[in-house]
This record gives sequence, structure tokens and C-alpha cells, in this order.
Amino acid sequence: MSGTVLPQSPQGTAHMADGASPPVAESTASRFCTFSRSLLADGEVVILELKPSPWFILIESAPLVVVGIMVLLVANQGLVGTWWESVLRHTGAWIIGVRVLWAMLQWACRLYVLTDRRVIRQRGVVNIRIFECRLDRLQNTFIHRTLVQRILGLGTIFFATAGTGQVEAMWQHVRRPAEVHKEVVAAIERFHRAGGDSVP
Repeated sequence: MSGTVLPQSPQGTAHMADGASPPVAESTASRFCTFSRSLLADGEVVILELKPSPWFILIESAPLVVVGIMVLLVANQGLVGTWWESVLRHTGAWIIGVRVLWAMLQWACRLYVLTDRRVIRQRGVVNIRIFECRLDRLQNTFIHRTLVQRILGLGTIFFATAGTGQVEAMWQHVRRPAEVHKEVVAAIERFHRAGGDSVP
């Protein structure tokens, strides 16, 4: 997979030169938490535009939240002096608060887009990273669901490209993953039937 930095317009919006899209690209842009329609080629139609489930925030922050809770529990056991208890309480609260806040920003800045030509994943808080792959370059797509995801009705969709045959991107913690995956597969089939190799 090659890395490409998208050129920026005067307003700082990333776009593809001449409206063309490479087969697979990972790019960085400086805009914040928005999907730019200028990334789309002429005539390209958006089929799905999704965000992860809000459960993403809890699932992604859970490990450090557990650490923060353990620190708070230690502080409340009376095993250390008063000064250390205060330090531990503040530390535990900061661990929980900062991690949850960061997870909220990660969720807000993550987007999954399916068009009639490509799959796109946008993520990143400080630097927005965009993965995109033409539908005819996708070698395999599949759903993986952990126990927690099954309980919450979520799933992760993985994308393996023809260039490497390995998973290069995923749509994490999406709701109704079977329905979303069905839409992806249908778009791939339509693209092939329409003669995808002739699409710029």
C-alpha cells in the first residue's frame, strides 16, 4: 500500500487531483472531523456514509478506564498516606477522563463511506488519515464479531486488497454489520458488472 498526501485547496480541504482516485491510497489532511465531497470523482455516488456506533467510545477506552478505576480503588483502601491518596485519586480520575475524552474525539472524527466506486475510511483527530480502495481492487471482505460486539449488535468489517491480499482497513464497531456488509458486496458486484476496469 502506498502513502500519498492529498494536495490542499486554499481553504485547506483535501482533494484528488483531476478528480482521479488511485486504486489504493492512505493519505493525510489537516481538516477536522469532516468528510470532503471534493474527494469524490465526477459522477461518483455515495451509497453509505456511516459512523461507528457510540459504543465505540466505551469499547476503545475500556482498558485504560479499568486502570483508572483500579487506581481509585487503591486510593480508597487506606494503604498509603493522605497525600498519596489524593495523588492517586486525581491520577485515576485523570486517566479515566482523558481516555474517554480522547475516545469521543476518535469517534467524532471517524467516518466510513461506500460509493459506487470505492470504500473509504477516514480517521484521526490531529491528522486525518484516509484509506480508500476501488471496489475492483478489493480481494476479500468479511465480518468479525467479538463476544462484546455480538452482545451489542455490532461488528467489524475487514477489507483485504488485491495488492497485498492482506487486511489493510476495517470499519470498526458498525451497527447492523450483516446489512452493511451486504451493501458492500452488492456494490462490488455492480461495479464489476458495469465494467469497473473502464472507470477512471
